[in-house]
Amino acid sequence: MYDGVILCAAMEYTEVVQNFILDHKIGLSVAVSVGVVLWGIRRYVKGPRYYGKRRIDGKTVIITGGNTGIGKETAIDLAKRGAKVIIACRDMTRGNNAVDDIKRLSGSTNVSVVQLDLASLKSVRKFAEEIHKTEKRLDILINNAVMCEKAPSKPV
Repeated sequence: MYDGVILCAAMEYTEVVQNFILDHKIGLSVAVSVGVVLWGIRRYVKGPRYYGKRRIDGKTVIITGGNTGIGKETAIDLAKRGAKVIIACRDMTRGNNAVDDIKRLSGSTNVSVVQLDLASLKSVRKFAEEIHKTEKRLDILINNAVMCEKAPSKPV
């Protein structure tokens, strides 16, 4: 008894779906076409993805702003690949926390932090002198830090 009811309901449902498709052929075709085009545009704009795992053992990398966001993720990846990673950041507390995270996530112990405030020429000079004294060479510099001047708090 119930099998017949279920079969009847399934047939009615199938018929409803078929009628909907037949009644809306053009609209459905346009919707699918637009979806495919948007998907293609998104893939084209996004660009290719890099899946390589090339080792860079022995390379020295400095990443400004490497304590958060893209800079931190880049530091993790490069540390996994064997690079000596130096995080250059303004806030040493946040920098040291980031170094601990990077070491834990990458499995590398060759990660350090050096203070650098890009808004201060004195800080930039001090940073450059320290790197010049401690490093034999610099292979990669990733300028990731963002400098943003404060907006005026009072109308000018």
